[in-house]
Amino acid sequence: MSLAHLDQTIELLHGEPRQLFWQIGDVVRREAMRTQLNPPKPVDGNLFLALPALQRVAKRLYRVAQREADATGPPKEKPRRFRMRADEVVAIMLHVHPNATGAWVELGKVQQKALNLEQYITFS
Repeated sequence: MSLAHLDQTIELLHGEPRQLFWQIGDVVRREAMRTQLNPPKPVDGNLFLALPALQRVAKRLYRVAQREADATGPPKEKPRRFRMRADEVVAIMLHVHPNATGAWVELGKVQQKALNLEQYITFS
């Protein structure tokens, strides 16, 4: 089985890419703040390994959110399809979803799609 088979596509409505981008940024910011404490707390090793995937998906979400913000006229009602690689879905499920304080709609969509991966990956 190839990793491309584990990729997931979710549909995001207007404003949801920006919310998910902010949730990912919030997780990274909280971890960065922990390293500034006296004495500094070490970075979680699992999160450290997931940072490249989170950075990749956040960059793409930001570009989509900027296109939405720069668009003129009323927002389109048609959802935008957003494809995430398997490692990005796992990183969001393990590090963003448990700590999220908002943006439940699109995180719920990621979680619903991620359930298709349960036979291959254990989310614990």
